Amino acid sequence: MITITAIGTSFITSRTIAAAAGAPDVRFVGVQSRDADRAAALASELGLERSFGDLGSLLDSDVDAVYVASPNAVHGGQVRAAIAAGKHVLCEKPAVTTAAEWDELCAAASEAGVVLLENMRTAYDPVMARILELLPSLGTLRRVSFSLSQRSARYDDWLAGRRPNVFDPALGGGGLADIGVYLTHSLVRLFGTPSRVSASFIKVPDGADGAGAALMTYDGMLAELAWSKITAGRLGGSIEGEQGTITLDHMTELGSLSVDYLDGRRIEERPGKEPDNITYALRRFGELVGSGGSAATDQAWTRASLALIESIRDAASL
Repeated sequence: MITITAIGTSFITSRTIAAAAGAPDVRFVGVQSRDADRAAALASELGLERSFGDLGSLLDSDVDAVYVASPNAVHGGQVRAAIAAGKHVLCEKPAVTTAAEWDELCAAASEAGVVLLENMRTAYDPVMARILELLPSLGTLRRVSFSLSQRSARYDDWLAGRRPNVFDPALGGGGLADIGVYLTHSLVRLFGTPSRVSASFIKVPDGADGAGAALMTYDGMLAELAWSKITAGRLGGSIEGEQGTITLDHMTELGSLSVDYLDGRRIEERPGKEPDNITYALRRFGELVGSGGSAATDQAWTRASLALIESIRDAASL
C-alpha cells in the first residue's frame, strides 16, 4: 500500500482523495497547507490521520508519496523538494509552466529512483483507449474540434475585486492552464505535435486568459481547440475522418461517444466506468510505484502538452 499526503486544500484535493477509494494500491493519509488550521480541518473532515503546517515536516515524515495540488506557479518548487526527499510525486495538472522545467523534474525523478506523474485523468480513462481503437476506422483524418466552456463560479469574485487563484497570472492561473490543458493533452495524446499553431485570447481585467481559441495544423488535418471560464457552452468534441466521425459528450468526463460512418452505420457507447475518472490516474500512479515501472511515456505526453501550451501562448501574443 502506497501512502500519500496531499499538498493543498482546494476542491480538487478533496475530489482526488475521494477518487482514491477505487484505487486499491494507494491510500491518502494526510494533508499539508501553509495554514495549519486549514490542513487540520480538512484532514478531520476527510478522516485522515495526519496534517502538516509546513512542507518540511511533511517531507521529513515516512509517507511514501505526495500529491501536489497547490497553485500552479509553486508546483515546480514543491515537486523538486519532494523528489529530493525521496518521495514519489503525483502532480495536479498543469504539472508546471514550461516543458523545460518538466524535463528537469523528470530527470531528477529518474536519478532519485522515484515516480513523477501528472494527474491527467483523461489520459487513463477507458474512453480514451476506445478512441484510439476506433481512429483507424474513420479513414483519413481531416478535422478535430475540442471545446470546454465552463463559466467559473470564481469569475464573479474576480470581477468584484477579489483575486482567486484560477484567474491570477502570478499564480499560473487562466483558462488555458486550468481547462485548456485537458484539450492540449488529449490532442497530443491522440495525434502528436502539430506543425503550426495560431491562437487568440480574451483576458479578464488585469488577469490571465478567461477564454481562448487555437488552430493547429497537422499533415492533412486541422485541429481546433476552444476554452472558456467566463462563459458556458460546448463541452464536447469531434474527430472527423473521410469515412466517419467520432463525437464525444464531454472532454473531461468522457461519459459517452458515438461514431457515425459514411455508409450509414452508427455506434453509440456509454462504458461502465468508475464514478470519477481521477481514479484511473491514481491506479496508474499506484501501478508505476508498486512495479518500479517507467513513467517515460506518460511524461512524454505531459511534455508535449506543456510545449503546445507554450506555443499557444506565444501565438496569442503576436
